[in-house]
Amino acid sequence: MGFINAFTDISWVLSLRTDSLTDFFKLMPILMHATFVFGTIGILFWLSPIRGLADLAVTSCFSHLYINLLKVIFAQSRPPVEYQLIPVSSQLGMPSGDAVFAVFFWMTIATLVNSRTVRVLSFIIVVLIMVSRVYLGVHTPLQVIVGAIFGLILYFVHFSKPVQNVFEIWFERGKVIYYWMTLAVIIGLVIMVFPAVIDVRIGVVIISSLIGLGIAATFGIICREIDEFNIGRVVWGVLLSGAIYWAAFVIPDYYVEVLSGKINLTDFGKYALLTLNMYWFVPKTYGLFSKTGR
Repeated sequence: MGFINAFTDISWVLSLRTDSLTDFFKLMPILMHATFVFGTIGILFWLSPIRGLADLAVTSCFSHLYINLLKVIFAQSRPPVEYQLIPVSSQLGMPSGDAVFAVFFWMTIATLVNSRTVRVLSFIIVVLIMVSRVYLGVHTPLQVIVGAIFGLILYFVHFSKPVQNVFEIWFERGKVIYYWMTLAVIIGLVIMVFPAVIDVRIGVVIISSLIGLGIAATFGIICREIDEFNIGRVVWGVLLSGAIYWAAFVIPDYYVEVLSGKINLTDFGKYALLTLNMYWFVPKTYGLFSKTGR
C-alpha cells in the first residue's frame, strides 16, 4: 500500500530536497520554454533544413491544446500548494504537461537527428524534466507517468501516415491553402472554446507561431535535406533572431481586447516574425532558398 501511495503522495520528496538540488531542478522549466523549444528547432533547421522540423513546429503548437484538453478531462489537482517550489499557471495536474511535451519533443528530435549522442542527450533531458516535476512538488509520480504515456501517443500520432501525408501536402506539394483553412479552425477554437482551459499568453504563442509558419510556407519552405551542416547559417539565424528579441524588448507592449481577454500584440508579432525568420528569411538570405514545387 505504501508503494502505491508513493505514486500519488509526494510527502516523501521533502526529505530528499537540498538547496543544491532545488537550484538545479528549478532550471529544468527553461527546457520547456517556448524560446528554448523554437530555438532548438531553429538551430537544427538552419543546420539541415528538413521538412520534419517544420512538422515538429506544427505539432508542438497543437500539443498545448492537446495537453490542456487532457487536464480538463482528468480534472485532477496537483499536489498541495505548500509542496510546490515554483509558480504554476493552473492547479490542474493530470497529466503533467511538461512530461507530455518532453517525451514527444525530444523523442521526435532523436528520431529526426541521426546521432547517438543526440539520442542519449534527449533521453537524459526527458528523465531530468520528469524527475524535476515531482521534486519541485508540482506533480505526483503518477501524473508524470501518465504524461509520458500521452507524450508517446502524441509521438506516434505525429509520425502516423495520415498525419505525415497532411504535412507533405502543406509543405512539399505547396497546397498551403489547406494549412490556412486548418489554422482558421484552430484560431476559432482558441478564441471561442479554449479561453476557459488555456492561458491567453500561450494562445498568443500558438497562433502567432502558426501564422508565421504559414507565411513561410506560402513563400516557400526548404523541404530537402542538405548533406553538410552549415554553421554559418546558424550564426546568421541566431543574430537575426536576437535582433527580433531585442526589438520586442525595447518596443512597448501593445494590447488589444478580444473575447478571451487582452492579447499582447508585441508578443504576437515577435513569435510570428521568429517563425517566419526561422523557416524562410534566414534560408533565403543565406542563399539556400528553394521553392517547394507549387
